[in-house]
Amino acid sequence: MFELLAPVFAVAGGLLAGVPLVLHMFRRSPALRMPFSVVRFLIPTLPTTTKRASIEHWPLMLLRILALALIGLAFARPFQRLTIARAAESGSADRIAVLIDASASMRRDGIRDSVLKEIDNVVASVNDEGTLSISVFSESTRSLLTAAEWRQTEPASRDALVTRVREAYDADWLSTQTATAMLATADEVAREEGAAGPDGERRVVLITDFQEGSQLDGLRAGTWPDSVKLDLRIVSPTESGNAGISLMEESRTGKLRVRVSNSGDAAVTKLQLSPFDSQGAPVGDAITIDVGGGQRRTIS
Repeated sequence: MFELLAPVFAVAGGLLAGVPLVLHMFRRSPALRMPFSVVRFLIPTLPTTTKRASIEHWPLMLLRILALALIGLAFARPFQRLTIARAAESGSADRIAVLIDASASMRRDGIRDSVLKEIDNVVASVNDEGTLSISVFSESTRSLLTAAEWRQTEPASRDALVTRVREAYDADWLSTQTATAMLATADEVAREEGAAGPDGERRVVLITDFQEGSQLDGLRAGTWPDSVKLDLRIVSPTESGNAGISLMEESRTGKLRVRVSNSGDAAVTKLQLSPFDSQGAPVGDAITIDVGGGQRRTIS
């Protein structure tokens, strides 16, 4: 049904449309006319008119009435109300991929609790129509929750999936390849057909401490998809400082050397290096070394 923004003009147009008909009906025309060639000896009298007027040229009359009615309708500005269903504003049909750093630096005190808190915040922002996946990365990327699992699980049962992820997350002792994991995840999200709704967005949520060895150089050579947004969540330990080790092999002797580095904000400078075998059993005695903040030391 149509409604009018200015109904007074519609009423006025309807009244004006009847004016030509009223004027035409009140017009009284002579009933008969007799032509004379000579009127000199005739006495002028009033013409005889009809008592009832009849409509003459009715097609023209209808056009006049229609024109006035359309003018009034145009000024009344008719419109039609349409009901459009809106999707939920919070996370409506979004495709969100959570990427969590699980390298050795994430083992520092306080970081795991911060990671779990960020996971809960992201999950709370996803509504029933959205899609969520969660992966962890260090030297490689491992999936804890796939998008297919999320879609196939009823919304009321998804809390169990989140609980499984919280229990499964644990940082390892490896280095981190942040750029590689970011580009691979963004490309996967961008290539998924129908992953996000018409009004939804595709987003990668990166949870990391952004340590100095995050290996971000790959982002310069790679291409980030335009359709995917990056949401950065930086977590920090309860105490500053971070130490790392790397192995080097001498080209001549083939002997392994251990390089120990300490971050610039480190409060602890005395570090203990304990060797372990492939089974995780300690081998030999621990070595205590002194590495200042922002410095490196090599042990052979």
